[in-house]
Amino acid sequence: MMAEDFSACAARVHVTFKQRIQPTDMQKFVESLMTRIALDCVTAGTRLIGHIKCIAEVETGKYIACSVTTTDGKPRCSSSFGIESDKLEIVINVLQYGLDKETIEGIVEKAAIAGFGDVSKVTVEDLDDHQHDSCSSDHKH
Repeated sequence: MMAEDFSACAARVHVTFKQRIQPTDMQKFVESLMTRIALDCVTAGTRLIGHIKCIAEVETGKYIACSVTTTDGKPRCSSSFGIESDKLEIVINVLQYGLDKETIEGIVEKAAIAGFGDVSKVTVEDLDDHQHDSCSSDHKH
């Protein structure tokens, strides 16, 4: 049986930097974003993090995977971008106990815009609200 206060969200963050960014700096941006999401969730009332994870990819197909599973917000990341880039796509999944879905979505959007806003253009897409071949219209899952 799932706890009553469990909720999750999935989002895609599109980032276009004003200039090409070194791979180590891009990884720092992603790690900072993951930490910010985790700590903001805890501050807002998350009592347990199932996981907060992401896949961040540059246009060459190189990517890193990051995960936060503790309330200290420390991400663990694997792989490397290996190349500088001016574009970054990040798919984020948040599974936690204590907050409703709308609150989590707001935290992810605010953190993404704050984390990349000064050096880039950022858009956030809710991946739970979409259309696919097996369904007849846009909807939430």
